[in-house]
Order: sequence, then structure tokens, then C-alpha cells
Amino acid sequence: LERSPQLSVWLDFVNELPNRFAGIHLVSVESQTIVKSLEQALGVPKEGTGAEWKFFVSHNKVGGFRQVILRTGKIIFTRLAQPLGEADAEVIAGSIEQEMHSTIEYMKRLSYNPQSGLDIYIVASSGIKDAIDTSKFNATSMKVMTPFEIAQYFSIEGATQPTDQFGDVVLAAIIGGTKKHVLTLSVPQYNKQEIYYKLILY
Repeated sequence: LERSPQLSVWLDFVNELPNRFAGIHLVSVESQTIVKSLEQALGVPKEGTGAEWKFFVSHNKVGGFRQVILRTGKIIFTRLAQPLGEADAEVIAGSIEQEMHSTIEYMKRLSYNPQSGLDIYIVASSGIKDAIDTSKFNATSMKVMTPFEIAQYFSIEGATQPTDQFGDVVLAAIIGGTKKHVLTLSVPQYNKQEIYYKLILY
């Protein structure tokens, strides 16, 4: 990843904090773990007995609609769709539905077959949740949650409020509270700090 001016600002900000730097994590990649943990909280059958394909969507303030497709528990691809700039919940819900249908059509090129099963999880505001038509999707199961509701499944307190509209903060909180990550990115200066930290622990 190129160290752009925007990324450098964030790294400099993190460097000034007293907290230990544990790494940079990508929401799209870590969604693999998020979905697995969410299914455990929901009581979904373990691997091998559930749907082969998983579709995770989060409406984020930064970026728009993050879509992550998993197959047999592993990330296959991810898409980021930009919002229309509308504030109306029904319009946003319609946009999410349209983008999801486009993604499902692309999945068919990757050998997706509805008979193999598809579980859909969406994180969006309460207004969007009520406006999304779940009957439009030929899914094995479909769960639409607000940011506050998904926080409850992960037993996260204080990161969200019942009126929160976007998934950014709660996803960051979930990733931050996860012990094992799919991929951890770092930079040389923090790698040295991590060595010193471990030496102190030893």
C-alpha cells in the first residue's frame, strides 16, 4: 500500500498516542472473522451445515456500501458501492438492494448457485432496515441489523447508540476486540516498537 499523505497523517497521529500499536486491519478482510463470530452469536450451525455462500453488507459513513462475499468461510471478493447522496431511507435501501443484485449476478460467474445456499447479513440504520425488502433475495437466511443491534450480539458496550446510522464505529470496535485477525498490516517503525514491547513483557 502506497504511503499516501492521507495515510501518513493517520500514522503520525497513531504514533503520538500512548497506546500500543497492534496493527492496521482492513474491514473487508476482517469481515471473514466478523461473519463467523456473528453466526456463532446467532446460533447458526457450524461450518459444513450452513449456506456455502455468505454476503455481508455494511452501510458506512466513510466509503458507502461495503459488500463482502465469502465462500466456505473464506473471502472471495469485496465491492465498495458509493451512496447516491440521498438522505431518504427508502431510496438508500433501494440502492443497497440494486447493488446487491448486481453483486449476486457477478457471483454467478464464480460458480454461485442458489441451491448451494446464501446467507445475507446487512448492517444499516433502523430506517433502512425497515425499508429493505428481504423477499427480493433468494437467500437461505437474511438478517438485517442496526449498528446498535450487532454491537449487542458482540457484547460491545458504549461503541454505539440505538440511533446510530452507520457501521464504521461498531465494525472498528469488533475488529479491535478480536484476538485473532486474518491480516495485520504494519510499518517498520512500529515493528521495532513491537519488538521492544515484547522484550519488556519477557
